[in-house]
Amino acid sequence: MRFSTTQLKLPNIVLSIIVFVLVGCASNQSNINDRDYDFIVSQADSHWQQRYFPEQAKLAKQFYTKAISISNLNINLSAQYLRACYFVGHYIETNAEIKESIFLEAAKVALDIIHDSEVFKSIIDTTNLTITEIELLTLQSLDLEYVPVIYWWVANLGRYLISKPVGERLRYADLIQTGLHTLIELDPDYYYGGPNRLLGTFYVRVPGYDIELAKKYFQTTYNKYPNCFSTSLLMAQYSCTKASNREHFREILEYVIKTDPNSIPAIAPENRYEQNFAKQLLKMEFLLFE
Repeated sequence: MRFSTTQLKLPNIVLSIIVFVLVGCASNQSNINDRDYDFIVSQADSHWQQRYFPEQAKLAKQFYTKAISISNLNINLSAQYLRACYFVGHYIETNAEIKESIFLEAAKVALDIIHDSEVFKSIIDTTNLTITEIELLTLQSLDLEYVPVIYWWVANLGRYLISKPVGERLRYADLIQTGLHTLIELDPDYYYGGPNRLLGTFYVRVPGYDIELAKKYFQTTYNKYPNCFSTSLLMAQYSCTKASNREHFREILEYVIKTDPNSIPAIAPENRYEQNFAKQLLKMEFLLFE
């Protein structure tokens, strides 16, 4: 999908805001019907297709938020909401506190969905284990249906934790690691090798792990999906800098900058933002490797 600023029309945004407010009033009156719900989801999907534009991305998130507040039984829709949170938090929002709140909001919703699974309920009803222990067992036992939720839970939680002190990152380490290994077992190719990409980030950011282990997971997803630019950015920012590999840092960022972001049409908006990040990161080369 190619983008042009002529595609963004102000009246459409204003209309969407009016619709969102009216739907919100209707939901307060507890009279949302199936037709209204389907309309909300269609609006969310429509704005999501234009997510490269900040206001469209924010509206998509708002409509997905409204949709899951009405019904969170649709796991795929809930996962789309989590992905929209990640997109807005990572690519659109510039205020650090708001970014954190978006990632944390999404992580909490994802965990609520996991808590609502039959696996979690069956364990909690028959054991005296702690909640964390039950969550670990649940993550090990969830099936393929929960892959999108687990993935975007880890992605959002990881972004929330990425600038936090080591102690806070370590507090979630077992849960995140368990979730990622479940993803690799169930669907290692989900979101263009996402489980390996996130596991590489995990191992490079959590103290006590060999950098070579992180490189292994990064390389696995990079070899298969080189044009999913988020892998390259994570490799450059965390793996290359930690390994003091300046040459590879420059090489992969230059590849991102010169490659057509539409090479994977489904993530062209994400790739465009990653290209901007690559240019910014390349400007910081001397600071990162001094």
